[in-house]
Amino acid sequence: MRRTTGRWRGILAAALLAVLAACRQPDGAMPVPTGEQPNKLEDIGRDLQNVSSRAANAQSELTDDLSSLDPTQRPAPRISELSQGLVAALGGRELSDADAQRVAALLFVALTAQELNGSQIEQVGTDLQTALTGSGADAQAAARVSATAKALALDITRNRKRWYHR
Repeated sequence: MRRTTGRWRGILAAALLAVLAACRQPDGAMPVPTGEQPNKLEDIGRDLQNVSSRAANAQSELTDDLSSLDPTQRPAPRISELSQGLVAALGGRELSDADAQRVAALLFVALTAQELNGSQIEQVGTDLQTALTGSGADAQAAARVSATAKALALDITRNRKRWYHR
């Protein structure tokens, strides 16, 4: 009888390990602009174009718009760092309407998505860096913006990696 119980325990342990090994962190839903957010996205796109043309107050307007996308409180120093990084990356560069809106949309995802997992956040950061360099931004400055955006996204996500996720 003891031999049989030991076998079942071994089989049960192996099955449990197989199930847990197959668990991966779930993908979160990408946020969709609602209410006033589409207007805020357009504002951010214009702010980015103002930053690129080095307009007066462009950085403070960008910081304000990035801070007020939704009611979520984000760390002000990180928002300021993101805004400064965007000024360094885009200042003095030609930025088309389409490029500005693409960057604004990626910033929106990074700053409002509360359900993204780590790999999704990494992808948003990569897409942001690619969009910035594709619009003529300095590669190092674009990498800093990407890192800051990923850090902000990790600060607000509720989709944390658990011990049983691979």
